[in-house]
Amino acid sequence: MRLATLIISLILSFAVFLQSCAATIGGSLGEEFGEGKAEITEAQDLGAAGGMGIFAAFLWLVGAGLVLARPKASMWIYGVAALFLLLAGTAGYGDGYIWAVVSVVFSAMSWRGMKERAAKEERDRARYQADIAMAAQAMQQQPQQGSPPAAQ
Repeated sequence: MRLATLIISLILSFAVFLQSCAATIGGSLGEEFGEGKAEITEAQDLGAAGGMGIFAAFLWLVGAGLVLARPKASMWIYGVAALFLLLAGTAGYGDGYIWAVVSVVFSAMSWRGMKERAAKEERDRARYQADIAMAAQAMQQQPQQGSPPAAQ
């Protein structure tokens, strides 16, 4: 689950970044060439929303980098990115809502990855303890070298 989160979020963070850059550029162009005050204000909002989307894409990259080693931190980072994307959606970046839902899904996948990691660590710990017990038992069964054989 953690590996899937890593791969998918890396790919989609690139898409969010490109789309947010396009929104920011569109907002700048709209601000420059807007005819009325309403158009200029809307363009400024879109440019700011695109900036929030770029920041959220950066948070997705950080979350993807941490999902294997620190899934709990990754879960919180994806949650913060969802908040920024919701804010971007309310500011005029319509796809911000869609990306916010995707970010919540990534957060849930990271949460599931925490459970997966804990189960794997428990299996590894049990396997290690079993290996130590078998090694101790094997050492007890070997005769000591240099000591006389037991009397029969």
